[in-house]
Amino acid sequence: MPIVIKHVGDGRYLGKASVRGEWVAVKDTRYARKYKSIASAKAALSLMGYANTKEVEFVEVAE
Repeated sequence: MPIVIKHVGDGRYLGKASVRGEWVAVKDTRYARKYKSIASAKAALSLMGYANTKEVEFVEVAE
């Protein structure tokens, strides 16, 4: 199952790339970036600048 990254504080999902190449938070899992594994999601977190993974949680979603 695909995995999305959810911010614990405001409940939004991370990882959608905008037109300008920036990371944007969205409220619906349909538009959130989906990752194949926890390891790839953690690697994306480091690219987004999240050093502390306690701010986020990993959620499995149906396709």
